[in-house]
Amino acid sequence: MRITLKALVCSAALALTAGLLPGTAQAAVSAAPPKTLANNALYKSGKMPAKKCTETHWERGDMAAAREYLEVVMGCLNTSWKAHFKKAGMRFRAPDFEVVNNIGDPIGACGRFPGPGVLALYCPDNENFYMLVDGDALDDPTSMIHIGVMAHEYGHHIQQITGIIPVYDKMKFKSDDAHYAMHRRIELQADCLAGAFIGSVWSTLGRTKAEFKDLTEHELGGTTDGIKGGGDSPDLEITSPTHGKPTNQRYWLTRGFSGKGPQVCNTFTASAKRTA
Repeated sequence: MRITLKALVCSAALALTAGLLPGTAQAAVSAAPPKTLANNALYKSGKMPAKKCTETHWERGDMAAAREYLEVVMGCLNTSWKAHFKKAGMRFRAPDFEVVNNIGDPIGACGRFPGPGVLALYCPDNENFYMLVDGDALDDPTSMIHIGVMAHEYGHHIQQITGIIPVYDKMKFKSDDAHYAMHRRIELQADCLAGAFIGSVWSTLGRTKAEFKDLTEHELGGTTDGIKGGGDSPDLEITSPTHGKPTNQRYWLTRGFSGKGPQVCNTFTASAKRTA
């Protein structure tokens, strides 16, 4: 089946979930990824400038305070990535941001908000970022999962404005397996970009390394082809054909965190083993 980024950028845990759109497998694709993917200027842009990001807090059930938290994190993402693009001499545009209150609510060009279990979705067609605000989605006010999800979805926006997603969506594949293999590189790169942002603001978040370790080792949980689980089953390592092994998801998230910039996030030249 043909899978488009329009449906595959929604997230349930650390931004690692897929909704599938039906379609038709395309003709053969060359083994080497296009230049826009493998040699993008993004990889030459260096580390992200250190910026301040102070998370706000809320009590379980306080949806107004939770929404304020999400808007603060979104502001941090916009500030950090805008400064990075300016430093690198690259053109930047911020995504729009909308809060969704219910599964099934309309989300513009990408149809309706999927679920259950999905926390956020980036829609490349209108460059809108959608975040679900309900009791289940924001059950744990202390978890890093919320900033992790938002940073991952913002990573898809970075891929959109640097031409990576538009080129990917035009590629043709000889089989679903070939398509899945390339899509995993897209998703794992978004994990790395999420880590790069978190690493660049880490000193101001007031978080501990134990919390980041918990994010990478427990919040990822298990993966299915449709929904990425949360922290209930940290030992369940089910590989998603579109998002990869949890061990690789953790690797790229941590790689971005340590590198503090997209210069370490070129998944398109990485080995097949590291993007499985």
